[in-house]
Amino acid sequence: MEKEITLPTGVVLREPESSSLPESQKHFLLFIPWDDKYLSNVPEKYRSYFLDCLPELGVRTTDVHVAVCFSFFEKLILAYEKEINEMIDRDVVALAFILHDIGWSRLNEKEIAESLGIKGLVLTGNSLTPKEKHAIEGEKIAIEKL
Repeated sequence: MEKEITLPTGVVLREPESSSLPESQKHFLLFIPWDDKYLSNVPEKYRSYFLDCLPELGVRTTDVHVAVCFSFFEKLILAYEKEINEMIDRDVVALAFILHDIGWSRLNEKEIAESLGIKGLVLTGNSLTPKEKHAIEGEKIAIEKL
């Protein structure tokens, strides 16, 4: 049975040019290609740091994901500040936005495909190991970058 996927206007999905994965798993590697239009979401103050990290953000469309997260940056901070009645350090949040998924760059395509293994609303056992590894690898990269 074919599944139909509806994407927002202007969003393109691509498959990697080459992959060693079996045909049945290649869809896990679909990604939104980077386009400089996404950079406009990143506040100017953090843009050079984001660009420095960009080479490590290309896996799993993390580059686009991080840039798009910034479109919610101020709204998220203001809502949380209101909830806790305290000011939030925007620099810390911005660095967290940029670095939170950077560890995916250290995983191979098999691990990335396995990380997306979901049955219903539950992660499979195989999907947890790469998710843990991306966090561990991300910490190492963050220490280097910071």
